[in-house]
Amino acid sequence: MATTKIENRVWWDTLHKNGRFDLKFMLKTELAPDDIMPSALDKYNDAAKEVQRLIKEAALNNEGFRSIGSKWSMSSIAHQKDRMHFTSNLNIKFSISSTSVIGRKIKHKNLFLFQCGNEIKEISHYLESKGKSLKTTGASNGQTIAGCISTGVHGSAFEVGSVQDYVVGLNLIIGPNPEDNLYLERHSDPKLNDILPNKINATVIRNDDLFNAALVGLGSFGFIHGVVIEAEDQFLLKRYIRKIKK
Repeated sequence: MATTKIENRVWWDTLHKNGRFDLKFMLKTELAPDDIMPSALDKYNDAAKEVQRLIKEAALNNEGFRSIGSKWSMSSIAHQKDRMHFTSNLNIKFSISSTSVIGRKIKHKNLFLFQCGNEIKEISHYLESKGKSLKTTGASNGQTIAGCISTGVHGSAFEVGSVQDYVVGLNLIIGPNPEDNLYLERHSDPKLNDILPNKINATVIRNDDLFNAALVGLGSFGFIHGVVIEAEDQFLLKRYIRKIKK
C-alpha cells in the first residue's frame, strides 16, 4: 500500500530559494513497493485512495491541503500554510491503448497518461524510448508535469503553445469520497472513451470551461493526480546562426 511520511516542519523553501514558506506539515507519499503491488494500474489507484485519505484527514482537522511537485518554484499564491504534499515520488507512466480512444482518427500511440510527480526530464526519457517527444518544454526540465501545467510554465514553438497546451485530459481528485475522483477533458475535442477513466475509478466530465479553468489553476481546483498528454513523433532540432549588422 502507498504510505505517507509526515514531517513536522515550520517552513520550507524552493530549489531556487524564492521562499521562505511557513507551514505545519510537509507530507510525502511513496508508491506501494513492487513486491506487494506489481501492477502499475493498482499502484495508481492505490495512490489515489491515499491522497483522498490525506484530504479527509486535513478536513477533519480543519486544515488546508495543497500539493507541490519538485519544489522547482512557488509563490505565496499557491502555498498552503497548513499541509503541503510533496508528489515527486508519484511517477507512474501509461501508454494509451487503441481501445481507449474515441474513433479511429485519433493517434493512440501519441497519447500517454503520466502521474502527477513525473518530472519533464523523466517524461522525455520515457517518450524517447517510444520514439516520441514532447511538443515543447521550455528551457528547464526539472518541474513535475502537474506543477508545469498548473502554473503555466513557459516554452513554445512554431504553432505549438506551452506545456499545458498539449494536455488533453486531467485526472482530478477534489475530495475524499469515491465520486470526488474525476476525469476531465474538453467536450469540443474529446480524446478518450470511458474505458481508461473506469479503470482508474474516475467519473468522466467533458466540459471545455471546466477543463480550461482547472488546467492552469495554481492547485485551486483539486489534486491533479494524472495528466493525459498528446506527444508527437521524435524530431531533430537544427540551429542556424548568422551575423547581422548592427
